[in-house]
Amino acid sequence: MLTYSFTNIGSDSLYHHLYQCIREDILCGNLTAETKLPSKRSFAKNLGVSNITVENAYAQLQAEGYIYSIPKNVCTSVPGSTVLDPIANNIFHFEQSTYARQI
Repeated sequence: MLTYSFTNIGSDSLYHHLYQCIREDILCGNLTAETKLPSKRSFAKNLGVSNITVENAYAQLQAEGYIYSIPKNVCTSVPGSTVLDPIANNIFHFEQSTYARQI
C-alpha cells in the first residue's frame, strides 16, 4: 500500500499534498505501468485521512490526465511527452481492477 507523510506540509491542504505525492510518484516512475492504486476508502484508512481527501486528490489527478478511472476503480497513467487521453486511446477496461499504465 502506498504511504505518505502528512507532517510538515505547511499551509498545503491534505488533498493537495496527497495529489503532489502521487503525481511525483507517477512522474518519477515509482508508480509503474499497470500498478494498481488503492481504493479511496482503504487508502484513506491507511493514511489516516478522510475519504474526501483521497477522493479530491484522485479527482485532481484525473482532471490533469495523470490517472483514469473505471467505475469503482482508479488507474494511473504515467505521462511521457504528453498526457494520455483515455477516451481517444480506448484504454478503458471493463474489469473491476485499477492499474498504472505507461504512456
